[in-house]
Amino acid sequence: MTVKLLRTVMAILATAATMLTLGAVNTARADVYTQPGGHAVNGRLWQTECSMYSSTVVRCRTDIWATQVKYQGGHYVRVTDWAFNNLTYLPSPRGQWANNPLGKTGTWTATDGRQWRTVCDTPETGSNACRSYVMARVASATATPSGWSYSVESKWVFNNIVVFSTASRPPVHDVPPSVLETAKLSHGGFGPLAVGASLVDLARLGYVEHNTSDVCDYYEVSDEVADLGLAIVANGHTLDVLIATTAAVETTLGVKVGQTYTQANTAYSAGGYTWEHETKDGYQPVYVYKVVNGTREMLFLDDFEATSLPDSNTPIGMIIVRQASNTLMWDGC
Repeated sequence: MTVKLLRTVMAILATAATMLTLGAVNTARADVYTQPGGHAVNGRLWQTECSMYSSTVVRCRTDIWATQVKYQGGHYVRVTDWAFNNLTYLPSPRGQWANNPLGKTGTWTATDGRQWRTVCDTPETGSNACRSYVMARVASATATPSGWSYSVESKWVFNNIVVFSTASRPPVHDVPPSVLETAKLSHGGFGPLAVGASLVDLARLGYVEHNTSDVCDYYEVSDEVADLGLAIVANGHTLDVLIATTAAVETTLGVKVGQTYTQANTAYSAGGYTWEHETKDGYQPVYVYKVVNGTREMLFLDDFEATSLPDSNTPIGMIIVRQASNTLMWDGC
């Protein structure tokens, strides 16, 4: 076992050795464990960071927003926060793991005395993969009529998975692009920035920030999201409207700010959508083109002060995704 891996695992177990058992790798989409960024999947929040474990192997660490049991101030308490879930070593040739116990079936004792075991190529792991577990003291909480009861036991705790490359699963040599780098704008939103999403959850994932002024509480996007030219409108603690203002964001059909309305019409008509124009009610009439999908609409417009429908050959100024409505205006904080 390498010193680098040992330090990573020990740092995790030192703070989370008493955590509740967390989900296994197959409980969510694979990209939760292999793509950097914040994910909201199956009602759970996940945060993944990937880096080079060696010159040829990429390792991703995934944390989950969960309730743990920790020993603090002389007693056990339940704490809801980010908790370590697992490490994932992205596909690499099996031969590179010949001298690493994480890449072959067996048991061993680390220099700190902890017991480890690895299993490979089983129904549990799937073919061309290994899972490793470490023996740790784990605390759990049980609800009782008088409060919480805590117990501690030694058990095997899942720590990491090693994935071997194959002819159909090529090796990964570089850190994958992040969630936001691969997201496309759709009627549902932009990746995790989904219309209807909880802004409290998005703040935990680092995509928005909750701020307070003398007038009200409000949310604004993080610098990472703002750099893409994205803005939001909140309805309480819910993402109500998503606005793209630069060409850094592209829709699922390849349309972006700066292209002409004719180009957008062509793309969405070819995609089976009906391209329409409409005048929305605002502080003054707002002229838009739109495509509708169910109860959601994607609006294409120049700005809110245009006095007529934009010419079809002029560039799009912004793209708005939201629940369909006849009104297009918002009150500021």
